[in-house]
Amino acid sequence: MVLAVLMAFARVFVGAHYPHDVMVGLLLGAIVAWPVVRLCTTVLLTRFAGHRVVGRLLLATPPAPR
Repeated sequence: MVLAVLMAFARVFVGAHYPHDVMVGLLLGAIVAWPVVRLCTTVLLTRFAGHRVVGRLLLATPPAPR
């Protein structure tokens, strides 16, 4: 995420893109990424939930923030 923001800033800084071009690209990327991640997660969970190792990794919850 940090690298994406730095790259976006660099593209504007060197004059390759206008700021609104970069913002629309970031927004469009987020809009497309959200359903793709949801779909892939759902497919992986239904396909590998019974698998001994992969099922445990997919169903594991991340540690709670401190």
